Amino acid sequence: MKEIGFYYLAVNLLAFLLFAVDKSLAKRRKSRIREVTLLTSVLLGGGAGAFLSMQLFRHKPDKSLFSVFVLFSIVLHGALLWFWLGGRIL
Repeated sequence: MKEIGFYYLAVNLLAFLLFAVDKSLAKRRKSRIREVTLLTSVLLGGGAGAFLSMQLFRHKPDKSLFSVFVLFSIVLHGALLWFWLGGRIL
């Protein structure tokens, strides 16, 4: 059970940092992190970290694909955790 908590902590921290670094690179007009890399970090469970980074740094606010994908990932991983825990509340 702890392993899953550590996994989600790590993947959300990674997603948060990827989105933050991408925003910093965009501001400086440098080479950016590929969108597929950002979306993969979200798909692997980093939706909450990505969402927080998007809100905090106002990163990709006009990209509806990112917003929908991030929210979908949060719901999907929440459901997976709920089913994995046998329907128990954390």
